[in-house]
Amino acid sequence: MPEEARKNKRFINHRPLLFTAVGLALGVALCGIGGGLDELSGVSTSTIAAIVVASAVSLALLALSLIRRSTGLTIFAAAVLVGILRTYLATPTPVVNGQYELTGVVVKVEDNCALKLSDAELDGKSLDYDVRLRAGNVDVQVGDVIRAHCNAWTPQNTGKGYNVRRAMLASGISVMAEADSVEVVAHDGAPVHKKLDSIRNGVNQTIHSAFGSSAPAMSAFLLGDRSELTDDYNALMRDSGVAHLLALSGYNVGLLTGIILLLIPKRRPVARFVVSALFLAAYCAIAAFEASLVRASIMCVCMLAAQLFNRRPDPLSSISLAAVILLLSNPYSLYSLGAQLSFAATLGILFMGVGRLRLKFKTIEYIVNALLLSVAGTVATMLITAHSFGQLPLYTLLSNIVAVPIFTLAIVTGAIITALAFILPTGLITIAGSAVGSLLELSNGMLARIASLPNAVLEVRKPPMLACVIALGMLFMMSCFVLRPLKQRLMYTSALFIVFTAVMIADIITI
Repeated sequence: MPEEARKNKRFINHRPLLFTAVGLALGVALCGIGGGLDELSGVSTSTIAAIVVASAVSLALLALSLIRRSTGLTIFAAAVLVGILRTYLATPTPVVNGQYELTGVVVKVEDNCALKLSDAELDGKSLDYDVRLRAGNVDVQVGDVIRAHCNAWTPQNTGKGYNVRRAMLASGISVMAEADSVEVVAHDGAPVHKKLDSIRNGVNQTIHSAFGSSAPAMSAFLLGDRSELTDDYNALMRDSGVAHLLALSGYNVGLLTGIILLLIPKRRPVARFVVSALFLAAYCAIAAFEASLVRASIMCVCMLAAQLFNRRPDPLSSISLAAVILLLSNPYSLYSLGAQLSFAATLGILFMGVGRLRLKFKTIEYIVNALLLSVAGTVATMLITAHSFGQLPLYTLLSNIVAVPIFTLAIVTGAIITALAFILPTGLITIAGSAVGSLLELSNGMLARIASLPNAVLEVRKPPMLACVIALGMLFMMSCFVLRPLKQRLMYTSALFIVFTAVMIADIITI
């Protein structure tokens, strides 16, 4: 077949990274069918059957693709097999509830007297993942090597819509434990974590000195530290539909990297790329490699690399690369709510083609594009939010229109003030921090009014995750990435909508 004719028959442009990411995600998801890898006894019969069938089908597709010399199908089938194998190998052996002697290195200390331990051992047996230990009031620091007699267990699924074990594994934790007391046996463990924790605490203290009562919110915006946010503040952000702004994601990366790019002239592309990449690597490390931040940082580095080598940026391949890296490092990242919302929001923005509006006045152009990006991200994540919380903020679009411009200004000025706090007088920094705090208070007041409107939060039945994926598929079918006439894309979208409806109905009748 002539090359031109073959191009005209393509459904989408050839993107190996996209085929790899989708295949890996499908392989990971197939391992979770029936919750089989969450059974205390090991792998359930339903999951073994699903894995065997999926592996057989993938092998058949792989053989067929090799015969037909279909590169995309070969990559996809191979990625599914890799996803299945990687998830199976990454699944830790369950720990039966009981008494154990626990040793490990403290890598995180939480305010609610919980410790995260790495290099952990139970009765001398090493664990592949970390342990979350709740030990009451303890006097330990990051880097301390501790020993404790504790009650330990593997967290289990608590019901439909939320699987606590998967959520913990997504955070790198496989075992929960409780102890009355701990014994510190050394202080020289985890030197890298200790140094990063010291830097994080130093920046956090600077934020608290500069922003006073607004410091908890600013710490969330800049460091992803939400430990000091009150329940009322979290509820306000959730009920008004702007809770996604508290997560470190492309929104934060774009704003902070934009500051760096403004400081380095365009005629120095190498310097712009190197400085931005080093900043993002350090930022991810200080923020404990939060999945949404890693995704956004990888995409940003890919975009800057494309500019450096005079290549056209391909955001769909960039986000696919981020997904591949996350899933290979920890396949259970697929079940991280932060990662799900981050990827879904970014895909929604790409599929809807927003962010490209050009206006005469650049300031207005930036604000309008920012609002459109927020709207697209909100639409793309709406079902995932309902799946996770069983709620839908009715006025979320209005809330984003109000909050995004204010939070954008607050984050940019807050980052600049935090950086200048190391060299400028404290009084001047405090005055500037108070001004930013006033902005946040203004936003909080407006969001509170929106959240108090009638039916601000709708209680809804949690849709299945499959329905959320199909909804993203419908957005994809209508995007510019599908190389088919509008009539065909409408037909494909309609077919997906029928499947979406069937999945929703099946979920409703199978109570």
